[in-house]
Amino acid sequence: MFDRHDVVAIVIGRNEGERLRACLTSVQSEIARVIYVDRGSDDGSQALAEAVGVELVNLPMHLPFTAARARNAGFAKAAAIAGPSYVQFIDGDCILQPGWIETASRFLASTPDCAVVCGRRRERFPEISIYNRLMDAEWATPPGRTKACGGDTMVRASAFAEVDGFNAAFIAGEEPELCVRLRTCGWSIWRLDEEITLHDADMHSWRQWWQRSRRGGSACAGGCPSPSTPPSASLFRVSVSSPLLGGYDEPETLRYKVNSDVPGALTGDNQITISVRHDLSPFS
Repeated sequence: MFDRHDVVAIVIGRNEGERLRACLTSVQSEIARVIYVDRGSDDGSQALAEAVGVELVNLPMHLPFTAARARNAGFAKAAAIAGPSYVQFIDGDCILQPGWIETASRFLASTPDCAVVCGRRRERFPEISIYNRLMDAEWATPPGRTKACGGDTMVRASAFAEVDGFNAAFIAGEEPELCVRLRTCGWSIWRLDEEITLHDADMHSWRQWWQRSRRGGSACAGGCPSPSTPPSASLFRVSVSSPLLGGYDEPETLRYKVNSDVPGALTGDNQITISVRHDLSPFS
């Protein structure tokens, strides 16, 4: 039987303004206990969180911020008092879709080897800019058993604790890296054919898109394997899809070779693949 007290929500954000209010309202309608982790907002986000009755964690700012570190801090807060069975992570610029929490928690309860379950994130305003539309297309990944999840996801608390949570050193891409470690321990990752959140990218310029792409590149670089990394954990594929590039019908693939004498080098099947797709069809 579903019990909304079995799930704790962890929301992270900084200067999200009214987006945070919408996020917290949507989460509180589905989950009894909500924790908000703030990373130095100066727009009154902390006061807003306390005013609506959620637990507040102010992330110390003497260490570099990462979303992974913020989520870990929220999990530590959740586990300190009557640790939950499941934890729903959600970004402060997202709105939780009604019914997701029950659907996801029931799936975890009926699938004992599943550590992480996620769904379809959609852009709230895809019509605002081409960048929002690109992101909405990016979220359209197939349902079923998968290898990785995104930031809005529900995790089994015991599995998350088993692998010591997110790697706080990652500035992006911490979710796939977590999933690699979970799968190595025998856990499975699933994506359901259900909407989980509405995301408000609020992206209007190439500069914003480029900054996001650089963060994604940092995630790939940070995920380069060490000598002990299993081959299945060492394949990175980055797809850049933009109508601004135009001109080709098929992806153009570049494979980067490295010196195998370098410790931790990508060799054999362990190589970085960059696929550049020039495809206008999703945006016509």
